[in-house]
Amino acid sequence: MNVDLKSRKKRMSLLFDDIKLIHTDDLIKVCKITEKSLDNLKDAVMFYIWDCLISSNPNTKIKISENFFDINQNIIKNLPNITPNGLVVPKKENLMSFNKLQKVIFDEFSKNNINENIDRVQFPINVRLQSGSFKTEERPRASTKKHTDIWAGDPSGAIIVFLHLYGDYEKIGIDFFKTEQFPKSLVKTLDDYDYGNNKIDGIKELHLKYDDSGWIFVDPFILHQTFKKSDGIRISLDFRFIPKDKVDSDTFEDENRKPYFISVKEWKNFGDSKILATEQGLFGEIKKNSFTSSYPVDIFYKEILENENKNILTADKFIGEKYIKEKFNLSNQQYFEIFRNKENLLEYKVLTSQERDDVIKSILEKINLKDLRISGENNNDVWEKGWGEILDSIRHGFSPEKIMPQYFDHHKIMRLDGKFITEISDNFVYKYDQIIRKVVLKKYASSKSKLVELGCGTGSGTLLAALDLDENINITASDWAISSLPILKEISKFTCRDINAVQFNMLDLNGWDSLSIDEDTTVISFHALEQLGNNYKKLLSRLCKNKPLCVHLEPIYEYYNNENLFDTLAKNYHKKRNYLGKYLTDIKLLEKEGKAEILEEIRIGFGDRYHEAYSLLVWKGK
Repeated sequence: MNVDLKSRKKRMSLLFDDIKLIHTDDLIKVCKITEKSLDNLKDAVMFYIWDCLISSNPNTKIKISENFFDINQNIIKNLPNITPNGLVVPKKENLMSFNKLQKVIFDEFSKNNINENIDRVQFPINVRLQSGSFKTEERPRASTKKHTDIWAGDPSGAIIVFLHLYGDYEKIGIDFFKTEQFPKSLVKTLDDYDYGNNKIDGIKELHLKYDDSGWIFVDPFILHQTFKKSDGIRISLDFRFIPKDKVDSDTFEDENRKPYFISVKEWKNFGDSKILATEQGLFGEIKKNSFTSSYPVDIFYKEILENENKNILTADKFIGEKYIKEKFNLSNQQYFEIFRNKENLLEYKVLTSQERDDVIKSILEKINLKDLRISGENNNDVWEKGWGEILDSIRHGFSPEKIMPQYFDHHKIMRLDGKFITEISDNFVYKYDQIIRKVVLKKYASSKSKLVELGCGTGSGTLLAALDLDENINITASDWAISSLPILKEISKFTCRDINAVQFNMLDLNGWDSLSIDEDTTVISFHALEQLGNNYKKLLSRLCKNKPLCVHLEPIYEYYNNENLFDTLAKNYHKKRNYLGKYLTDIKLLEKEGKAEILEEIRIGFGDRYHEAYSLLVWKGK
């Protein structure tokens, strides 16, 4: 299936219908910029770069002049606030010049008379500096590879805006390419641009000069590529905007990027009633994200009149309908069958660099503790004690909130999509846990006549199953702690459903026969198998032999990336606690032997500060 490019071409024509163009192609338009506007922008960018230079080189005398960029080329290339892909990002030492630049860009861009057709604009506007001296070709997502910004996480409905300001564009510039077809399967974030290029046929170069004659407007289904034939420098502006007029292929928008797209009205206010700010100094860390999911510097804005700070990284109602549908591959119908309203929304705040550093320190301290409890041992004392406390709390009256496991109270700092976050919504972890469980149960446990939960604990997942699943589905809940059984009986009374409560030990399989697992069974586990460590082989063998549909929400060691610190910390913690071993690897070996089939894998990207206990694996024996 391919993207409908005809509707996108039509939109581009309508968008620039009343604007004088100096170049037009189906999906590329160039609008002439006046000499005065260009000079204003060049001056504002020069002032910003100069501000960066004098802040980072306090002992060097640097003057603004007509040949400023030529004279200071080498020192400019060594600025400490340049990202690998060339963004010159703001730091607290140069906020005044950066905010002035943003205001000038708005004023000059608005002269194109297209603002009334814009829904949202990417903010802040990027100042980009490229040089042949910057060796980025080996990076999987280097801008020197053919790519669409969709693969970097930008919305598929966003129009890209380029403006060349300084440098020899014939030696350091951008080439543009159109495609005969664009597969819908590639409308997503990619971790390597080569993957996308290898999947697209009929890529043809467009002969468009990347010079300073005008604003270049590019549909995201046009590929582009930076080329560097000189060690000189090129300075340009780039940003994106989302038109009010939508087409069917405007389907992809990374939730992580949403906070960086603001209304034209908000954009106009920056420099007047609002200013952009950061606490990060010029020599502070620039985020080296595996995916460019957020801005490389922790930024917020200040309401000048109200003197109020607002973190633009905080997204209200962040865990919402769109996020859940995309994360779990749910259709509209599936979503509304699970959530009959849109109230299942959660808010959080992304930690600042300093807060993140403090969290990393706490994780390292935890990993180095000598008395961390190790999984994989047949020791139920801790569970009997914990679930026994829950049992005591419900003896005088059952309510769903009373069966929340105690460990949820401990987690105010969490992992979400490659970032450390803290809750804004109360009890964020447990609430999102319940949302995930509802989705998993409804999506995967409705196709069989029996449901068996392994390691049900206090029965929070069992309760959801009893409330949400069809009454014809027989429910069995098991745990190795005997104190779970009377809790399950209370859940059975509360929901008016017959729940079969079984004491089952996943290590030695004592109680297996009472589970009655066969091909008409969905076996489900919610971060329970993690306690088996490497002692899961007996259980895996039985599951494979009896052929139920297996649905696991567990920490999956193999999903972690060796190349970033965020995942390395989780891997080390996982290993130190001896959580679930190479479970996925062993299932894949069974798959190669024709004994098993993996149906779905989703790295949900959620967990406590130490690791991710919510990775989804769906499989069955063959």
